[in-house]
Amino acid sequence: MSTRKLGTYATREEFLENEIRTLNYHIQSMIDTMKVMSMNRQDMSDELERMKQEIKSAVLAEREACAKVCEEQYEYYGHDHVFAKAIRARGQA
Repeated sequence: MSTRKLGTYATREEFLENEIRTLNYHIQSMIDTMKVMSMNRQDMSDELERMKQEIKSAVLAEREACAKVCEEQYEYYGHDHVFAKAIRARGQA
């Protein structure tokens, strides 16, 4: 509890009321801190999800670019598009 002495208050009730106000203040402060931490965790979770989607989109775009290069090379040399199909298939799994 507090280090305040009863002698600084007119009555014991006044002392206890002050102690209760102090405890309520600290409890409310802890609740507010937990709310902020909770929001920060949610914000962080949202940001991580956004980053995962961004990475996934970048990987798929890179795979498609590689597949197109393979198709162009195989069309030039007259081969089948086996590698381009395999690259695209990796994105479907």
